[in-house]
Amino acid sequence: MNCKLTVATGSPCVVAWNCPEGHFEAGCSAADGGLHACVCLRNGEQLKSFTSTIACTRSGQDMIDSTLAACEWNIVADRPMISRCNSANCNGCCDQTGSCHRGCSSEACGAWGEACAVCAAGTSCSSGTCQ
Repeated sequence: MNCKLTVATGSPCVVAWNCPEGHFEAGCSAADGGLHACVCLRNGEQLKSFTSTIACTRSGQDMIDSTLAACEWNIVADRPMISRCNSANCNGCCDQTGSCHRGCSSEACGAWGEACAVCAAGTSCSSGTCQ
C-alpha cells in the first residue's frame, strides 16, 4: 500500500492516510475531564469512536502508532514515516533519519524536536538531558 501521510497536532489533532484503497483518517478533539473524543473514518464513514487521554499530546510517530492501534488499522507495514521531525511534531528528539523518538533513553536522549544525543557511559537520560 502506497499511502501519503498527513499529521496535524493540536486540538483537534488529525492523522490521515490517502491510499489507493481509500482515505483513512482519525481525528480527536478535547473533551471534558482531560479526555479526547476521537473517531476513526474510512472514506468519510465513521467506523469507530473512542476516548483517549493522550491522543493529541503524543509526539508525531507515537501519535501515528497509537492511532493505528486504536482504530485497528493494518497500515503498519507500508505506512510512511513523518518526513521531517521538528519541534512542531516531536516532543522528544529527532534522529538522523528524521524519525521522532521519545527522548528518554540513553541511546536517544533529547526534547522538543532537537537532535537526539547518545549519553556517555555512566550517564543516563533524564527529562531529555544526559546526566
